[in-house]
Amino acid sequence: MNYNKPEPFLGIFGGYDDEDLQKIERYITRNYGKYEMVFHEIMSEYIHTDIYSIPPGDVRDCHTLVSVGMGTEEMFVDNPSLSRAELVIYLSKNIEDQDIKNYAAYLVNLTKFPFRNETFFSEGHTLEFGSENKDKLSSHYDGFVFRQSRTRGGRSDAKVNLPYLEATVHFLDIIPIYREEFEPIHRDYNAFFKWIDEEYPVIGKYADVKRDKVFKP
Repeated sequence: MNYNKPEPFLGIFGGYDDEDLQKIERYITRNYGKYEMVFHEIMSEYIHTDIYSIPPGDVRDCHTLVSVGMGTEEMFVDNPSLSRAELVIYLSKNIEDQDIKNYAAYLVNLTKFPFRNETFFSEGHTLEFGSENKDKLSSHYDGFVFRQSRTRGGRSDAKVNLPYLEATVHFLDIIPIYREEFEPIHRDYNAFFKWIDEEYPVIGKYADVKRDKVFKP
């Protein structure tokens, strides 16, 4: 497959076509809740990313951050159906405003990772926070694993078909993990997802809430 890597310079980039953007915004509102704030990126690298901030509500009882813009470019993967994605972070209801901003800034930076490194994100992939990001986020965790996001009805097929791009954009949840969990997740990430759904059906997805058990298959 021939890849067209976005140019690695800083500048002002466009985002989704208006019709595609409206479809994504409707999808976000339906499945994550009504967004009250958008963190706009001014100067962009590779892609232009905004972060939609959704407070706790009827759809999900937590703060939710959703990237919008990453899916305008294809990641470096042979399967076209997996080449476009947006990212989702969940945060507890009582998180401070500054912490929300820190996670939003981290999410913007994370959306550039596949294009800087000529790789892709998909369910089961893991990444470390790194000491600088861990300190900045005041995180209890050492990294995260990607998981296909769930729709409001609980289906594991969170995606939007966009008419202008003639492509499908998937939504990937960022699930926080401890260092000891990287190796067993690499062996069987589905076992980890099953465990966390059973042990921590609510706080297991919150990036800012420490869980007291470590996954040990």
